[in-house]
Amino acid sequence: MIIAFEFAFQGKETDSHREIGALFVKVTRKYQPQARIVQMSDPHTVEVQGVDLCLRVDAAPFAVWNFDATLAFPAQQFLRVDYDVMIRGEVADVFDHDFDIAIAKEGKHGVMNNGVVFVKSKAIFADARKRYLETTTMDGWHDIQNAMQMSIDSGLFRVRKLDASYNLIFKPERMMDRLPAEARIVHFKGMRKGFMLDHFK
Repeated sequence: MIIAFEFAFQGKETDSHREIGALFVKVTRKYQPQARIVQMSDPHTVEVQGVDLCLRVDAAPFAVWNFDATLAFPAQQFLRVDYDVMIRGEVADVFDHDFDIAIAKEGKHGVMNNGVVFVKSKAIFADARKRYLETTTMDGWHDIQNAMQMSIDSGLFRVRKLDASYNLIFKPERMMDRLPAEARIVHFKGMRKGFMLDHFK
């Protein structure tokens, strides 16, 4: 299995970013020893130690880079994740099913979270890139997510919807002592990144 993680800051990454990236690689190696780990990056960001490959794509703004890096990825089938996740269980079985992408929803409203995407076809990312350029002048995760959601909702692509155990959002008020046993992938998104470093090294 190929695991591609996004780690691109145009050379402005902090010590904290680098520590979290290194922790991502360390935990992934522990639980997925056979996986090939690829850093999706830009020309200026440091290569995270321990990766099998650092794939550099030169594009801006960030949202366009996000789509272009995925479209340029040199494999058809791979797991694309944010660098602030911990893959703690077996996940390769997802690829046994037919889909273009497989993705887990976030919250009660059915919005799909792009922090964890199992990819078998990159066509949906090309569609989302087009929608992004047509519908927004912003450049943030929210706009990327909105464009992806429009492509998901279009009905043009085979989307397998996964349960929350494949992208469980870390909640410190509930999970400080231990992570739920059923959580295959835990996501420390946003301000939760500090908990990933402080409690799960």
